[in-house]
Amino acid sequence: MIRTAGLILFLVPVLAGSLFLHYLLPRYTVAVVTGVESKRAERANTRLPEGSPDARDQYLVFLKRDGGSDMVFRNEDTGWGFPPYYKFNAAELQAKTTGLIGKPALIEFYGWRSKIFRIFPNILALDPAPEGAVPTSYTRLGVFSLWGLLVVWLFPRWLELFGRRKKRKGVNPA
Repeated sequence: MIRTAGLILFLVPVLAGSLFLHYLLPRYTVAVVTGVESKRAERANTRLPEGSPDARDQYLVFLKRDGGSDMVFRNEDTGWGFPPYYKFNAAELQAKTTGLIGKPALIEFYGWRSKIFRIFPNILALDPAPEGAVPTSYTRLGVFSLWGLLVVWLFPRWLELFGRRKKRKGVNPA
């Protein structure tokens, strides 16, 4: 029972950390830009300080992958907030994207798409795709490799911690 609880206590943070890294780390894809849209989005938060803008610009980019699947991305500044990509060029990136309509583009992005929660992945960079481009995120590979090594290194130590408690109960002090 204690060993099972220890395993669960180990797996929950590992899974949470993996999901956090999957959301946060940049990925790449190659797709054809099919359209762009700019709209004014109202803020739902009514606890903003006086004088704060009640709306913000929201840029959307529509793409089509080779397999025919449609994708929608948002193009918003991250500013000084989280995640720390310090992106301040959303308007310029949207203008660049407008010039790539109908052409393949190499897109760097982070985040997930959820239709239920109406969230979109955010574009970090967008450039014309070179012929035969194979998108690979070496940062993502490196960080997930280090995360995997840490998990593999910690796992036996964690199990040993919970295994010792079980062994002590069975020892007869003579």
